[in-house]
Amino acid sequence: MLVETKAPPAIKVEPHYSELDQPYLARLAEIDVAPIFILGLHRSGTTLLYQLLAETGAFNYVQYYHVNRYDEILHNHFTAQTAQAHAQLTQTIADLGLHSRAIDAISVSPTLPEEYGFVLKRHKSLLYRPYLRRSNYAQFMELCRKVQLTHQPALPILLKNPWDFGNLRYLARTFPTAKFVFIHRAPLVNLNSKLKAVRRTMQSRNAYSALVDRSYARMFDTPLRTRLGQALFPQRFSLDLWTLALDSQRGYAHYLRVQPQLKVPHIEIRYEDLCANPTQTLARLKSFLAVPANAQSTEMGTQIAPRPVRFLPALTKHRQRLQNLFAAYSKQLGYNVDGTTVRTEFEPELRS
Repeated sequence: MLVETKAPPAIKVEPHYSELDQPYLARLAEIDVAPIFILGLHRSGTTLLYQLLAETGAFNYVQYYHVNRYDEILHNHFTAQTAQAHAQLTQTIADLGLHSRAIDAISVSPTLPEEYGFVLKRHKSLLYRPYLRRSNYAQFMELCRKVQLTHQPALPILLKNPWDFGNLRYLARTFPTAKFVFIHRAPLVNLNSKLKAVRRTMQSRNAYSALVDRSYARMFDTPLRTRLGQALFPQRFSLDLWTLALDSQRGYAHYLRVQPQLKVPHIEIRYEDLCANPTQTLARLKSFLAVPANAQSTEMGTQIAPRPVRFLPALTKHRQRLQNLFAAYSKQLGYNVDGTTVRTEFEPELRS
């Protein structure tokens, strides 16, 4: 006989908003920022790379804690309440049963490296594209200075936000002394992964996404809001596939136009090479980023474990057209014409 059980009480799954940091903001004025940008499309391996570099202890970086408790970072620091806030977030994560982000195997914790785009998107709508621009530059710099002030001010700050892969010209012009780390992934594999993630998060509430993006959390407040949100990525006629594909192509086209003229220090890797030769690839990265020899060793373990690719039917159906769409990028990055596998060894010029 089935025993009916009561559903657990609802847990608030939204970023925490307050004004606790206001009295401390003046302290940010003299904080220097030395940014290092990790640039790659969504699902290209940016989070994995971010984690591996953050584990060296050689950088400050934006954490899930900073996103969720942005308005109280300084308050908690100066009143010795940061550890308590971390404990509260850890308990919320446990109460939600969040062992991972659900769209991948990345473990969730208060110190999980996270995208600065989620801070830029605070108080914005679901449609807002949180790439860095003049209108949110001050917010971005405030975030960086908060992280610098409350961690180790002498260290550079490591940053990532896939929305800015197609924003390279602005970043290079605005931060001429920054360093850039590009990570690439075979375009059809990348698109397939993005399509799976979008379909999964739009069909039902993803608890972790709701913790970092209030506009996404509110999409599931009512059935009407849910339907309106899902209408942004309709599966009918593979419209969601083409929305993502064309967005990827805009990023690729911008990269191909701007990258050859880059005068800022930059290095490029492929996700496939990071998985196949992690020690060698990370050594090259650490050398470029001047990571001290006595930095903490990186625990790669099961983090680097590429899985077999199973293409969604929609992508398989339009595969030839997608190959043609991504042909120039595939050729430039050394991928086969099918846009899925590595064709050649990839040793792009490193500019410093």
